[in-house]
Amino acid sequence: MDDLIDDQYDVFRSILDKYAPVEAVTKLSLLGPEDVIKRILKRYEADTVRIHELQEPRAVVIDNYETRFAGLHPDDKLWPALTEILRGQGWSQNLAIGSLGTSSTRIVSLLSRPRERSFSTRGLVVGYMQSCKTINFTAVIAKAADRGYKLFIVLAGIHSGLRRKIQARLIQQLIEPNPSMGSQITDLDVDFRSTANPASFFGKSNKTHVLCFVKKNAPVLRKIFARLGDAQDYLADCHALIIDDEVDQATVTASRDNLHKLDRRRPLAGGL
Repeated sequence: MDDLIDDQYDVFRSILDKYAPVEAVTKLSLLGPEDVIKRILKRYEADTVRIHELQEPRAVVIDNYETRFAGLHPDDKLWPALTEILRGQGWSQNLAIGSLGTSSTRIVSLLSRPRERSFSTRGLVVGYMQSCKTINFTAVIAKAADRGYKLFIVLAGIHSGLRRKIQARLIQQLIEPNPSMGSQITDLDVDFRSTANPASFFGKSNKTHVLCFVKKNAPVLRKIFARLGDAQDYLADCHALIIDDEVDQATVTASRDNLHKLDRRRPLAGGL
C-alpha cells in the first residue's frame, strides 16, 4: 500500500507542476478513494511544512508568505545533473552539496508557484564576496526550471568579460548535461541575437527552458525588451525568473518610484 501511495503522490506532484493548486486538488479526486486522497494531501502538507520551517538561509519575508513547495521530484532533471557535476569536481555529498541543496530549496520555496494565475515576487540575497553566490543561484535556476519556470534572464554586470564568464559556467552546468532542455537567446561572444520566430523559443510546442545572459547596458536591454515585446503573444504562460548577479552602478534601485516605472514596462514583456 505504501508503494502505491508513493506512486500516487508522485503523480499528484506532477499534476501540481502543470496546474494551479485548486485545479490540481480537483484532479486529485481521480487518483483513488477518499482515504487515499487524504493520505496524499497529508504527506504534501508535511513536506511543505518541513521546507517552510528551514532555518537557513535566514530570510525576512513580507506578508507572511506561505510556501507551497514540497521539494524535489523523481522526474527532476537539472538539479540531479548539477549535483553530478559538483561531485565530479570534488564537492562532498553530505556537507557541500547538502548545504547547497538546502539553501537553494529554501530560496525556491519563497518563489511564487509558476502555475499561479499571476504573480510578482522580488527578493534580495546577501552574501560575502567569493562565497559561491554564482553556484547558489545556478542551483536556484535548476530547481526553478524543474518546477516549471521557463525563461531565465541573468543580468551579469556591465562588462562583457564577466557576462561571458558567467554564461560559460551556466551553460556547462545547466545546458550541456541536458542539451534538449535548454535554449539560449544570447551567445558567448554576442550580447544578444534576434530570432525571426518567437514561437521557436516561447511557443507551447517548445518545452525547453530559455536562458538569456545580458550586460546591464541600455542598448542591449532595449533590444531584449523589444524582442520580448515581439513575443508577447507567447509569454502569457512563460513563467520568468530574473536574476541580477552584480550589485553595481547599473543595478535597479528599489525605491518606490523606480519600482513603479519598472512595473509600467511589464505589459511590453507579457507580464515579466
